[in-house]
Amino acid sequence: IDELLAERTGFKVPVSLLRHWMLGRAGPRIGVESLVLDSKGRLQYLKQAGWVVEVQRYGGSARLPLPVKLKVKAKGVTAVLMINRWLAKP
Repeated sequence: IDELLAERTGFKVPVSLLRHWMLGRAGPRIGVESLVLDSKGRLQYLKQAGWVVEVQRYGGSARLPLPVKLKVKAKGVTAVLMINRWLAKP
């Protein structure tokens, strides 16, 4: 998916890592350059694979807080991701 997106749009976005970042965690098998957790132990800032991920707001339940606003930046590309609603798997 990463290669297809780059081919179609010209942007190299690590989609395979993005799914982990959206869940508030670092991606597996790739080194983490920097990581900051908030006072509740949730991801606040992450630098991985040359990308900076800032979780700007959490939502969801107290039992399972999930990011609802993230800013992802690298090499002149900035994306703000807003999640309106998390759905539980059936």
